[in-house]
Amino acid sequence: MPLSWREKFDVIVSNYARCYFTHPNIALLNAVQALSVGGWAHIDFDVTNNPIASKHQNWDDLYERTWGVYFDLCKLRDEGFIEFDLPRKPGKLPLGQLNIVKLKSIPLDWKTK
Repeated sequence: MPLSWREKFDVIVSNYARCYFTHPNIALLNAVQALSVGGWAHIDFDVTNNPIASKHQNWDDLYERTWGVYFDLCKLRDEGFIEFDLPRKPGKLPLGQLNIVKLKSIPLDWKTK
């Protein structure tokens, strides 16, 4: 993501585009970085219809990356950077409509801390 997009967007809406990303985990974390403080994002968090994973039979990798980004979101929430809601049943992959509110600026080196 271009650094010039960092915290530039007050609203981000993605309805069903995420299922076409080869790296939906990176795209989602970039969206969170692009969101301005106080901004809101609504993102479809469904990977079950991803044609790329289906074509290459690469579901395990996609699920692993999806769980990884879910845990990243939880860590961001626990550290007070964001609030989010995402329906999740115990033991099941989180799927559905993800809503994020960014509470404070996230350091550029957040993932490496």
